[in-house]
Order: sequence, then C-alpha cells, then structure tokens
Amino acid sequence: LFRCFVLWDRNGRVIVFPASLFALSFDLSIVSIYQAAMPGMPFWKVSAVTTGIPYWCLSIIFNVLVSMMICGRLLWHRHTVAKVLGKGHTTLYATLSAMFIESAALYVVVGIIHVVLFARESSFHNLILGVMAQVEVNYFIL
Repeated sequence: LFRCFVLWDRNGRVIVFPASLFALSFDLSIVSIYQAAMPGMPFWKVSAVTTGIPYWCLSIIFNVLVSMMICGRLLWHRHTVAKVLGKGHTTLYATLSAMFIESAALYVVVGIIHVVLFARESSFHNLILGVMAQVEVNYFIL
C-alpha cells in the first residue's frame, strides 16, 4: 500500500479505496482469529468459514488491485520516459512491472486455491495451508 502511495505521488485520493479494503481485511482477520481461537471451536464451524472466506477474498482483491495500480503507474512512467529519453531507458520499468505481476500472481493463484478448498471444507485444504504460509511470508520480501 505504501509503495502504491509513493508511486502515485502521495495522492491520498488514489489510496482511499485500497486502504479501506485493507482496513476491512484487517478487521475480518481479527474476527476470524478470535473465532478460531475460541475453546472447542471446530475449524470448519460455519462462523469460522463465514468470516474466513470474506477475509481471504478481500485479501486477494486488495493484492490484485494494489499490484495493478503499481504496475499501471510504472508502465505510465515507462511511456513518459520513452517519449523523453527514448526506448533504451525503459527496460527498468518493464522489469519492475514483471516482478510485481509475478509475485502477485503467485499469491493470487495459491489464495484462490486456498479459498476454494476452504469453502468446500475439503481435507486438501490442510495441504495448501503450508504453501499459503510460505507464499505469504515470501510475498512481502518480493
């Protein structure tokens, strides 16, 4: 969110919707953690699923939106630099955009698989939990 804010020239109006998605996702994560931590609460109980699925969906939407905004802004800067300095100076912007797209795609694909398996209460969900944890940790490094 901060990278997007900086790339959009610290324009607060551009960040309002992504920031509200982030805040809502954060709130739902707190509720999901609280419900999952209740004594005797089975993991697949309806209340845990009804807050967990919206949380994961909002998290995926937030990451897609922010990544698209960052890539769009980088490609717009690439176009501006190409007009001023020529095409030889634009490879950095394309490389950065590709990096953001690749890291977001990994999170989105694993996240969608996770949401589908979680919603269907599939036992394969347990296999994806480890992968999802690794993707979440590495997503912020990228």
